[in-house]
Amino acid sequence: MRIYGPDLGNVRYGLEAVPLQTIPIPEPERIRDTKGEYVIYEDEQPVTVSKGNEGYRVETYLNKVVDGVQVEHTRLYTDVYPARAPKVYYGVTPRIYE
Repeated sequence: MRIYGPDLGNVRYGLEAVPLQTIPIPEPERIRDTKGEYVIYEDEQPVTVSKGNEGYRVETYLNKVVDGVQVEHTRLYTDVYPARAPKVYYGVTPRIYE
């Protein structure tokens, strides 16, 4: 981390992110493909457009280091990055056989 201003000499600051929790990927979001962008017919295989992501809960700390020794460890905030569900498109048009 770079701080602008007068020289701090032998003092250094740094950020540290500590993961606290992993949030599992939720069940897939099933989306009717009414425009036929990915799947047209009901009997076709559904198409996964995005695989989804795990979520995280993270605490961020500001560390102050003087002469190579950590002298402060201050918690700044806690962030939550929500999990995202996979998106699966499926067809809605019935296939007509003649």
